[in-house]
Amino acid sequence: MDELRKLAFFTVAKGTAFGLLAICCVMMGFSFLPRLALQAGGVMALAMSMILLAKAWNISKANYRKTEMWLLLPDDRRPPETHARWAVTTVLRDAYTTFAMRSAGLASGLLAGALMLRFGGFD
Repeated sequence: MDELRKLAFFTVAKGTAFGLLAICCVMMGFSFLPRLALQAGGVMALAMSMILLAKAWNISKANYRKTEMWLLLPDDRRPPETHARWAVTTVLRDAYTTFAMRSAGLASGLLAGALMLRFGGFD
């Protein structure tokens, strides 16, 4: 189960990192307007959080044999068929919700920074 958890967090972290890279690129594009850059980053991080929560919500409907985590798992390390569906969906749901909460924390920090710039007179 521990190996499943590590692979689940690895695959979700990899996908989330690509989303974070896109958010950083957009924020760099708006770097001439810092408040707008922070607002755009906050909104996109919040959207990423919602997407991750939706994926966590719908993971039980997905075919676990087609997940990236299952494909990365060596054949000799895979759990038995009776236990596999429950184990895979449980660890993936945990990984998705963990990264959704981290993304929501990032969004709140970025939006708080935008508010501080707005009401701090730096606009």
